[in-house]
Amino acid sequence: MNDLERARLRDEEDRELYAIRRVERKLERGARDLTDGLDALAKHESENEAAIEREWQTEGWGHDPERPPSWREKL
Repeated sequence: MNDLERARLRDEEDRELYAIRRVERKLERGARDLTDGLDALAKHESENEAAIEREWQTEGWGHDPERPPSWREKL
């Protein structure tokens, strides 16, 4: 095997490694985006639950509703 063939094989191997790394970075970005989205969803969910609770307290003259919301059962 001469120097030219070794260089070609090394270049091919490097291209494959860089391609793998690009895919890994893309997957890591996707995982980060999903995690951020789940965090935002949880934040909005708790904010909305609190707003509904406040509204029920206002409409019910400070009393709890007859049928509590489903998220209270989770606690």
